[in-house]
Amino acid sequence: MKQNLVLIGTCHRPHGIKGGFTFSITEEYAGALENGIEVMLRPLNGTSSISAEGKVFKLIDLNIGHKVMAYLQGVKDRNTAEALVPFNIFLDREILEEKLECEYLLEDLINFKVESCDGEKIGSVFGLYNNGAQDVLEIRGENDFDIPFIEHFVKEIIVKEKLIKIVKPEYLDAD
Repeated sequence: MKQNLVLIGTCHRPHGIKGGFTFSITEEYAGALENGIEVMLRPLNGTSSISAEGKVFKLIDLNIGHKVMAYLQGVKDRNTAEALVPFNIFLDREILEEKLECEYLLEDLINFKVESCDGEKIGSVFGLYNNGAQDVLEIRGENDFDIPFIEHFVKEIIVKEKLIKIVKPEYLDAD
């Protein structure tokens, strides 16, 4: 596996008794997952048995619904699964770009300038995370705030200019 990895999700718990897992995958990246694909797992903390360098696993049984249930090659029981959690899940950037045929990946938005739809400069993207319901952009500027990465707030992404146009939250104008 190449080392140009993108964080696509986490896992905090096993699923069932046959060595399955419940993954929390960034919604934008779920479409790149399929049986047979290799993922890199790295520990979230010292309780995981995965080494800090990480370990590559092949997805052998994947079910994507309102949750992502996955089985990894070589993990055959709950005890083995429990020893691995919690961990971060990474996928090779080339695979993501190929499978998703996208203009950008979410992590590419970090450091993009942010302005309102009427051109007011607001700040820049400091980071992003998934709150369990959706992806969220962390905006830093004169006011620091987070906004859901959904069409209601994010109106335009201009990759060439490294610019995101958003609907400015009303509470930023409150005194």
